[in-house]
Amino acid sequence: MRRGQRRVRWPGVGPAARTALPALTRLARGVPRRRTGASLDGHLLTDLSHELRTPLASILGYAELLTDGDDVDPDTRRMLHAIRRNASRQAQVLENLATLADIRRGDLTRTADPVDLAGLLADLPGRLSDSLAHRQVELELRHPPQLPAVAGDSRRLRQAVVELTLGVVDRCGPGGTVSVAASTRPGRILLTISSTVADTVSAGLHGVGLAMAQAVLREHGGGVRLVSAGGGTTTLVHLPCRPDAAPAA
Repeated sequence: MRRGQRRVRWPGVGPAARTALPALTRLARGVPRRRTGASLDGHLLTDLSHELRTPLASILGYAELLTDGDDVDPDTRRMLHAIRRNASRQAQVLENLATLADIRRGDLTRTADPVDLAGLLADLPGRLSDSLAHRQVELELRHPPQLPAVAGDSRRLRQAVVELTLGVVDRCGPGGTVSVAASTRPGRILLTISSTVADTVSAGLHGVGLAMAQAVLREHGGGVRLVSAGGGTTTLVHLPCRPDAAPAA
């Protein structure tokens, strides 16, 4: 370190992260000045997402190979599961970054296909199984067998709903239950995501995941609101129905 140069401390991170974080700062400062506002954010998010996908894919692949081995002791297998779980979570963060970049650059493909929201909700337990098991949380779904169709991009809407539900799961204490309830109002569908046991230690709903979900829902004419009550946070989502208000096929 040069004389007079202040040492920057990064608490809680290893040598690789201490090297990467200043590098990312230099990358942000090195973007040409003419890229400002939404354009700057979009290009930077795309660069970060692209650069981090390959090493994460390698970590996930090798962790899966090691976990499937027959000679892995229980303690090592538990650590490998933790590596897979956290690497998968970071891969989802990168997907959220990529979606945010698309929206901020105006590159998100707009579709008005009928989206089966009831089917989307039915997929939640499988998509969140690792996080539910790790947090020791139950997931309860409450909605009519059929819901009016929503117009939009089913993949992006699923991404937003999964992220919002995961945020509540992360805030729920062990032994708690996360409830996802859907109801209808004239011209719209309401989703209420709440938990029975609040864990104030977990960060939960914030950052990239919430920003992505808000942006996706806005693109679909809907929105999300966080309501604090009883020591916990309830997530309220609203989406407009298709004009015909018929259930998705």
